[in-house]
Amino acid sequence: MSEVLEAVIDESGDAGTGGRGTRWLVIALVLDEGGPGELAALLQRIKAEHAKAKQALHFTEMRNVRRKLDAYQQLAAAPMSVIIVAIDTWAIPSGHVLARPRQLYRYGVLLALERASEIAAESSKRLSLIIERSSAIGVEEIAATINDPSPERRIAWPRMRWDALGAAGVEIKSAAKRDDARLSAADAAAHAYFRALEPAYQADLTAPMYADLLHPRLWRGLDGRQIGRNGFVFAPPGRAGEHIKSSPLIEHWLVAQKQGAPLLWRHHARRR
Repeated sequence: MSEVLEAVIDESGDAGTGGRGTRWLVIALVLDEGGPGELAALLQRIKAEHAKAKQALHFTEMRNVRRKLDAYQQLAAAPMSVIIVAIDTWAIPSGHVLARPRQLYRYGVLLALERASEIAAESSKRLSLIIERSSAIGVEEIAATINDPSPERRIAWPRMRWDALGAAGVEIKSAAKRDDARLSAADAAAHAYFRALEPAYQADLTAPMYADLLHPRLWRGLDGRQIGRNGFVFAPPGRAGEHIKSSPLIEHWLVAQKQGAPLLWRHHARRR
């Protein structure tokens, strides 16, 4: 596996548990599947429309809804695959190992990387990971988590395609959004799904629109059909059923993996 598949990762929300932070911590991993510089060039064009030359492109800071929707429409056709890990922090009991913010963030990154490794292995490529320089944890800590060669780690993550991580482990770099525009794609994905899920935004009918537009870029899984084996991951395990029952939006996200994205925000608005 000499050819490299580059991925960028970012998050929205925070890892405070037990009601101390946001309910949802959303980690987004975006795989660059375009030609050399193609995805970065698209993000640079979007940035030219929404941010000053010396500023980074942050989708959370876009205030004009119409222009923001236009940016997401451009991303909907981008050469990339998106993996979303949505962690319900309120469901993690006090005292649990994942109640520690850094542990929770590392767990979410591993869940995203697990799916990404399947994509890379299927195309006989080796993964490379780029994280935001201001991320919750640094490159060294992420590297120590991912590139742990112990048998226990491999048993704990049976779906991880270790062959796609390389014999020496995943190459991990950090960058600022100003230096690698592709990080803004991960920022856009994390922001879109966080805004659609977080209770604080539920009264805003525009909240799910951005995730809906981006939905065609979600990885559909190796067979494109099986719920729970695609680019939308719930954590902690065993809670997905509760969320599906409580939210028609989430139900349609999951089912729509094999059908495209049928403007789910409109359905959500009718059911409210």
